Amino acid sequence: MKRNQIFAILYSMFICTFLASCEKESGGTSETTKDPCLENPSAEGCQTTSDNNDLDGTEKTDTGCAEATLSWQNETGLICEHTVATGAHADTLSLIDKEPPYVGQANISCESGTWVVSPVSCLDAPQGTQNVSLSLTANGTSRFFEYFSDAFAQIDQSFNGSDVLDGFFQISQLPAIQQGPGTGADVFPMEGDWKDVFDLSIDLTGTSGIGEETASVIGLVGDLDVFVQGSSTVLASPYTTTLSEIAGEVKLLDGVVVGIMNLNATATFTWDTSGFNGFNGLGDTLSFSGPFVVEENGGFSINVGDENPVIGGNFVTWELAGRVNGLTQP
Repeated sequence: MKRNQIFAILYSMFICTFLASCEKESGGTSETTKDPCLENPSAEGCQTTSDNNDLDGTEKTDTGCAEATLSWQNETGLICEHTVATGAHADTLSLIDKEPPYVGQANISCESGTWVVSPVSCLDAPQGTQNVSLSLTANGTSRFFEYFSDAFAQIDQSFNGSDVLDGFFQISQLPAIQQGPGTGADVFPMEGDWKDVFDLSIDLTGTSGIGEETASVIGLVGDLDVFVQGSSTVLASPYTTTLSEIAGEVKLLDGVVVGIMNLNATATFTWDTSGFNGFNGLGDTLSFSGPFVVEENGGFSINVGDENPVIGGNFVTWELAGRVNGLTQP
């Protein structure tokens, strides 16, 4: 045997041993050795995924590529399956099942009359709800009006040159910005930086946690008084925030909320006036309602209060606008 032939044989043996992917020749047929990392993902040098998505290797089902239910599973025993129709496919198909309790993805192809399944994922399907905190940035021109006192506050205005005080100015002098009487007030203590002002509850039913999807908003809570203080009014006390008639959708990417497609709710702000004797006939509570809207372009608005208010004859209104600046998962 020539030296170059010996060298070729030795080199071939080395490659087979190192890669563990050679074909054993026997009677004119070949058997492909599985990748050892598929059989033992925790072995040294293998890149592993999470424990819930360690997958078995490629499976072959010899059915002549007739209609069949093909399955694959991960090492925890969770089984994913997909029913394929009869037919030889020239290209590999990427299929996703979204039926609880799992969500799986696999590359499925027909090769010489045999279905070949190469698993990509097999995971527990998302269930229940996901909570997301919503942060807003209010425009500098956002205003809070107290018509009873002919007064308003505006985020980007300064009372007596103060870096803190943003009110009050006289409604009756608009569009001019004219300071009113008194020593001023800090109505917007966070200015326009409203971090985690609302919490959204997202319904994950029917989602897969894979790729781009949408989900419904089913809950919305928050406390606007932290950012627009009711204690600055003549009532000198905070109000509560209630959000109702909630409807909206969010964008998901691999199960994570990445944006709001739309959001609409009715915001109601309520003072407890049971112990307040300054006005006759106030009753135990004083409430004002109006729309809270978030648009797909990221803009938001809150317009709450009396319609066509009259100085001295009505109480308060909120005219707030700006942009969404963050969605975070607590």
